[in-house]
Amino acid sequence: MNTTHFTHHGGNQPVQFNNILYVLNPGQNSIDSLDWLINMARDSHARITLMDIISEMPAGLRDLESSLTEMRHAQLREMVSGHDSTGVPIDYLLADGVAFIEVIRQVISSGHDLLVKEAEYREIQDSEFGTTDMHLLRKCPCPVWILHPQHPRNSRSVLAAIDVDPEKPANEKLNAQILDLAVAHARQHGARLHVAHAWGLPNEVLLRDKRFNMSFDMLEGFVDDTRRQREQLVDEAVMSRELLDIDFELHMQKTSAAELISQLAVSKQVDLVVMGTVARTGIAGFFIGNTAEKVARNIHCSLLTVKPDGFVSPVSISS
Repeated sequence: MNTTHFTHHGGNQPVQFNNILYVLNPGQNSIDSLDWLINMARDSHARITLMDIISEMPAGLRDLESSLTEMRHAQLREMVSGHDSTGVPIDYLLADGVAFIEVIRQVISSGHDLLVKEAEYREIQDSEFGTTDMHLLRKCPCPVWILHPQHPRNSRSVLAAIDVDPEKPANEKLNAQILDLAVAHARQHGARLHVAHAWGLPNEVLLRDKRFNMSFDMLEGFVDDTRRQREQLVDEAVMSRELLDIDFELHMQKTSAAELISQLAVSKQVDLVVMGTVARTGIAGFFIGNTAEKVARNIHCSLLTVKPDGFVSPVSISS
């Protein structure tokens, strides 16, 4: 099987994508990002599928649906034919229905291992991430890469957000995926890499309540122990990747993860944030962690999210 390898040094396995889905926004006729994606896939002959979705026509316009479909097929053929000489297999497909549902069904049925999409432009709201983007970030089982329209695809600054909480051992593999993706992208484009970890002492506010009767020195000792433990875990996670050829910087702060990521995205002029989303079971509609939700609504750069192992999308292939 041919794969796209983003190779890094050390004993870790290379990041691999071999079946990439590029999703168009409604009425999108420009695919400048496709050139970047082709360059990323060319060396290992990864396959790209271009996907467009036509929403259901109002009852009074149903007789135009066939003509609209034929016109869009012709436009997609023209988009793809302009890249015939790249050596990268590019297919296209046109679906009808609710965009995020059809996209996720395509991901599941065809085994796509990366979804790429330009952010929806919303003139009124502050965030560039629109309704379809948020649905995909929450519910798509494969990594989702939402491209900001005003940030370069060949990133100059990449931020990897990891959670090394020892009480969450399941995050270890997710952290490895996040770091591997961020390191690979930074290495490929000569970008500066920022690794961020926000930490805190659980229930610290309650522990500081005078009624709990814990001495200041004892509490500060717990805080210091937590900080040292997290510093060691971050160092171990990063240094295992032997980043001698990458300009990188570590950021640890006692704050919320969403606050730290949003702050660094601005202060470090980040072009791409790479982070995990934490599946929540038993809470209807919650398939993305609070941190990822807040970050997606506050940052103004590209975002690449990874789901944890065992995530099952609420969208099924069957109707």
